[in-house]
Amino acid sequence: MPASPPPAPSDKSDRSFFYRSSDAPAKASSPRPGSAELRPGARVAHFVLREFIARGGMGQVWVAEDTELRRTVALKLVLPELLDTRAVDFFAREARAGGRLAHPNIVTTLASGRDEGLAWIAQELVEGSWTLKDFIESVRSEDVVPEGYYRNVADLVAQVADALAAAHAAGVIHRDVKPANILITIDDRPKLTDFGLARVSDESVLSMTGEVAGSWAYMSPEQVAANRSAIDHRTDIFSLGVVLYELLALRRPFDGDTAQQIAEQIAKFEPPEASKVRSQCPRELGVICGKALEKSQGSRYDTAAALAADLRAHLANRPIVAQAPNALARAVKWSRRNPTPAAVTAVSLAALVIVSILLAINARQAEENAGLADHNATLAADADRERDDVLRLAAAQDLEDLVAEQAELWPPHPENLGAFRDWLARANTLVADLPLHRAKRDELRALARIRTDEDERARRDARQAALESELAVRRQALAVRRDEAELPVHVLDRSALPDDPLEWNAVAWSLVTPRRTVLGQEPRGVAIAEAVVDDSTGAYRAALLETIAWGRLAIGDDVGAREASLAARDAAPDIQRGELTKHVELIESGIASRSSAAGLAAEEVALAALEAEIDELRTGTDRVTLEFPAESEQARWWLNQLTDLIGDLEAAERELIAPDATSAAYGWSVGKRLRFAARLEAGHAPGGDLDVAWQRALPAIRSAYPGLELEAQLGLVPLGPDPDSGLWEFAHLATGEPPERGASGSLVLTEESAVVLVLVPDGECWMGAQPLDPAARNYDPEAYEDEFPVHRVSLSAWFVSKYEMTQGQWLRTTGDNPSHNKWPSRLVTTLLNPVEQVSWNAAVQSLGRLGLDLPTEAQWEQAARAGTDTPWSFGATREELQGLINIADKTASDDGAVWPAIVLWPDHEDGGIIHMPVGHYPANAFGLHELHGNVAEWCLDEFDHAFYARTPTRDPVAPKHGFDVRVFRGGSFDLGATNARSSMRNFGWENQPDYTIGIRPARGIENAER
Repeated sequence: MPASPPPAPSDKSDRSFFYRSSDAPAKASSPRPGSAELRPGARVAHFVLREFIARGGMGQVWVAEDTELRRTVALKLVLPELLDTRAVDFFAREARAGGRLAHPNIVTTLASGRDEGLAWIAQELVEGSWTLKDFIESVRSEDVVPEGYYRNVADLVAQVADALAAAHAAGVIHRDVKPANILITIDDRPKLTDFGLARVSDESVLSMTGEVAGSWAYMSPEQVAANRSAIDHRTDIFSLGVVLYELLALRRPFDGDTAQQIAEQIAKFEPPEASKVRSQCPRELGVICGKALEKSQGSRYDTAAALAADLRAHLANRPIVAQAPNALARAVKWSRRNPTPAAVTAVSLAALVIVSILLAINARQAEENAGLADHNATLAADADRERDDVLRLAAAQDLEDLVAEQAELWPPHPENLGAFRDWLARANTLVADLPLHRAKRDELRALARIRTDEDERARRDARQAALESELAVRRQALAVRRDEAELPVHVLDRSALPDDPLEWNAVAWSLVTPRRTVLGQEPRGVAIAEAVVDDSTGAYRAALLETIAWGRLAIGDDVGAREASLAARDAAPDIQRGELTKHVELIESGIASRSSAAGLAAEEVALAALEAEIDELRTGTDRVTLEFPAESEQARWWLNQLTDLIGDLEAAERELIAPDATSAAYGWSVGKRLRFAARLEAGHAPGGDLDVAWQRALPAIRSAYPGLELEAQLGLVPLGPDPDSGLWEFAHLATGEPPERGASGSLVLTEESAVVLVLVPDGECWMGAQPLDPAARNYDPEAYEDEFPVHRVSLSAWFVSKYEMTQGQWLRTTGDNPSHNKWPSRLVTTLLNPVEQVSWNAAVQSLGRLGLDLPTEAQWEQAARAGTDTPWSFGATREELQGLINIADKTASDDGAVWPAIVLWPDHEDGGIIHMPVGHYPANAFGLHELHGNVAEWCLDEFDHAFYARTPTRDPVAPKHGFDVRVFRGGSFDLGATNARSSMRNFGWENQPDYTIGIRPARGIENAER
């Protein structure tokens, strides 16, 4: 429960109706025995435990301090000894569900993760430990209910219904609504918590086996019947109805000594109306409660919002929707509530007419017996069918959980072999039922007739029209950027716009926002904003200008976009100017990526794909749909569920289970991870091929690196030393095949080659540059302020890739090649070209799956300098760089490139237009290629302009400050030599890929003594 221990009584608690801190029950005062490591001051991930709150069947809850965001949270923990599959499922479900919800009456889930065996969820800390369960127990102990009790109850339950409505709108069904899961804040606001269906309960009700099962008393009829196919959002409405009944009547509507007894009551028993139990309870509230508690889902409130509306109508003395049951309905409910008296009454009535119907009864007896047998057979078949339906829905949930679980099953190393095998066993069990699911799908299809769907044809026509509009705007924008067309002019129809011009920007922004899903209306968006911008001032003028900037960018008017963006920044109030300065940078980035030769070429490819889709829509035949009779509408729903389940299972079989699959969605299949991990286990075992290779190489490696007692490195195989640098090199087996050495001793690369890691020795590096003293260390007349002071750092031995990561290596490990840099002339890109269009986030995630990482800034500069103190590792002057680095130059200009940086060195010729295959240019003294130019390379650090002034001296890395901006180094083919200097620092958004930025993998050393 995300709540802190009760605070001392205050004047606030005196004004609260539900929250009563002085009555708060005593909570557990110490952690669970056996978990002594969890004590105040202990760290879990980036949280410091401060105060123990409570414990339950799966773990503990603590008040904790978030050291990154400096806030206090409630930290829910599953202890390692309790971390079984069931606990993980509940925890993961709560994290996923809570992460989708944001509502003032729902406890906010902030983050989740695992740390050294502890699974954790960080949630909003609700002050105090008071729950609605505590409140109900407190009121039960009093002689009379407090003044205003029923009005306060109606308001509180309406707020909980609001929370459920928000959850249902987000696709989340709570399934465990009960008083213990409703926290009360000190200002009397209810907060719904525990979205994991966690079985941590302190209820007194016991099941037949003695297992704690307090949630049973709040389950819906469909839940106790295990009819998962019928469970939808209305199950939460029933459970909230039980909570409302308990608040109104101060007793549960369904009770018993065992779970079975409770289940029978929920399924068959009609509780008396709450106003009949407590005479002070308003009749209307009893009627509202009764509607929420209807056995039939269709008779309940359709939505939680409707329940909240009826409660508020009662509070406002307005008519409510719910109606009291009529005489017949009351009689049926009375008979359910009183089966014995009902039977006696029926017998008495029957005695009055027994003589007249006796013969009829005898005559019908045989027929009824036969009908009863048929009915029983039908019930048995229905039960079997419902059981199968439950299993199918369970399979869908199990598959969803497995897909979520596999994302954490990395790296493909031997320590994960057990987890891989367990996952595959569970997945194969699900896939084994595919024939049954397909047979059921065919059975359901047979209930329908096939017809041509006019609605589908209309949808296709609408899609075609939207794509044609998008194609026209993007085609014209491309022509504008190539100076082949004029800017589009939109004639504005003001009659279709809001009367208030202040509302026009909302309309315009929806047509040009970068997040728009419908394209083709950008000229109209620009026209709307420009129609009112001259009459606006301040923040509204800045917003209009920002809209114009994005619209102008979309229609190809880069100059207009830049002017509007700058004008928006200048027009903004001081408090907004910093934010709009970032928007200027985003617009500039958008202009650069769209107007470059590579960007123009990529747009051509995208437009060709659009045209192909339009052609397919034009020539495609009418699709068909299945039409079900009214009495079989449920079959349509089941067919959709089965179709999705079959498709998902087939995709899982193809992309996650297959022993050699790689997909863009998941990377390596779990089957492939298992095979590779088993390969490493066998290879590194005594006498295995990898073990033999390492034992043969280790004496020479240790001799070459004095003081470094290197051991065999998992997943690497020695390739020997580079003939020029003398540094040892190793193939990373997960990324490809180990390359061979040619006659000269140099490596010969192919598109199938693995990442080659160079072992850089422990040593010192002077980082940064200074432009003031030519006689001093690291003199560089072009140095920027963020490059100094020059400072010495000490770095542990580490591995760095000899080359930039190739497109082939990225494709083999991720199943995707995002690189789209193509050049229309003589140069052809291959899978040996460096991968680009990879964001920092994607790089860290994908490399981490394989036991790799990005280099820190200090590591990167050490690798780039390779012992030098000149601006480039090849020298101090540009003349020394001729033909050695790939930058913007005459070669690109002669082939049509228009990069602005070409003018900085117009006579330089390096033979490259865009990036060249890795290893094309000479290596530096460490044997590393293309650290200057070709593509820039992400570093691990967050960019900090002033970090050099306070950097640690040993293995420094800039800490994360929450700005989401990361360093990249080395310059690129479209920039000048200045950007390719060893000390030059650049930065970009960590979630934004770029066609000029790639990656150079790195890795620390395992099991080495220094």
